[in-house]
Amino acid sequence: MKSHLTELAAAALLALLTPLAGAETFSTATYMQAVFAASPDLEAAQNSLESAKNSYANSMINGYLPSMSLSAATPLWAYNGTRWDGLRLNRNEVTSSAQINWNIYNMGKDSLSLRGASISRDIAELSYKSTKQSEAMTALTNYYALLPDQKLLDVARRDLTDQEAQYTLSQNLYKDGLQSLTDLLQSETNWRASQMRLTSAEATYQQQLLAFNTQINREPFAPVELIDATNESTSTLAGVETDFARALRDRFEMQSAEAGVRNADITYRQAVLAQAPVFSVDFNWTKSGLQMFGLPSSSASPNPSYSIGASLSVPLGFFWMAQRNEIKNAALTRRAASLTLENRRRSIRSSVVSARIALELNSSSLGLSKLKKTIAQQKLRLVEEQYRQGVADSIKLTQAQNDDLSAQQDYTTLLYQLELKRAQYYESVGIPLW
Repeated sequence: MKSHLTELAAAALLALLTPLAGAETFSTATYMQAVFAASPDLEAAQNSLESAKNSYANSMINGYLPSMSLSAATPLWAYNGTRWDGLRLNRNEVTSSAQINWNIYNMGKDSLSLRGASISRDIAELSYKSTKQSEAMTALTNYYALLPDQKLLDVARRDLTDQEAQYTLSQNLYKDGLQSLTDLLQSETNWRASQMRLTSAEATYQQQLLAFNTQINREPFAPVELIDATNESTSTLAGVETDFARALRDRFEMQSAEAGVRNADITYRQAVLAQAPVFSVDFNWTKSGLQMFGLPSSSASPNPSYSIGASLSVPLGFFWMAQRNEIKNAALTRRAASLTLENRRRSIRSSVVSARIALELNSSSLGLSKLKKTIAQQKLRLVEEQYRQGVADSIKLTQAQNDDLSAQQDYTTLLYQLELKRAQYYESVGIPLW
């Protein structure tokens, strides 16, 4: 049974140590671009932005350019006094006309509509950038989750190799009478435990690989090679108030909330204007008898007419009760936008402080972890030498090995968390991640 387990472990180790064929190489930048290309949310935000741009262009066209129409009419059936004639298309019965209407003044309604469309376009653009920032953060999260798992998998492989070598050494020492059976069994236990750790590390890596590939629509367990550009350096952070001011200025969510307040204000002004008497001035040009479709020239003569007219409309709405309610609703919407802005300001302050604390804590912990790793390595080398000489027992060696393995794992985890915490800090102050 022991031999069978050993063969299975060796086969699994061989599969893990075999280089991944056809692995695609990614850096943080290339993976991020792949996430952007595969993101349904980003495509939807892009479509919304294009729609808002079209609405803005239409608002300008409808508000500041004249409207034009061309019409033609002819009877299809006619009653001749006794019966209905059949289908008819007589050219001398065709009437046609052209008309151009240009609003010159309407108390600023077109101007407000254009400004509202402009703000809506800006909000759509900010929403697109905010979605892109979120997708970039997702990409970095996946990248810096898979990369340490890959490194920890390498650590587990090296640990298994070391434990196997240690077990072989223990067998030789036992045969020479320099170790007890207890030490030999402990060495074999450590080797088996190392095999289990490797299996667990492989499972964790595969799970994260699945998340990594799914985000960019690749095969779930398609192999990847990740470029490691991680460094331990940390720059000195600016003051909290400086970061807060920058976040209020540059965060897309804050800019969107501010634009929402402006848009709600325009909506309120439009509601007031819509319920008030409206005075407008329009230019009109009309021409009938266009001699279309073979109409004889004798049937009509060119007759363009020009006019500039003024109109005044007074909405009543059951004695202005409905108008007052509409204005109240618009005022409530404007107040809600202001409250949203205030909540966003508080949320941003909290996120900036939290991101700073997390980054500084991770940086400090990484420095201590690096020192702990160095000490654990030195201790392990000393105990291993003592073990070879028969001075140290298996319990002491096991403890030193566990300390070294734990220190390596802690350091690797904190190192790649540092990159993620740095990205989260940049996101909190409004620095684009792409």
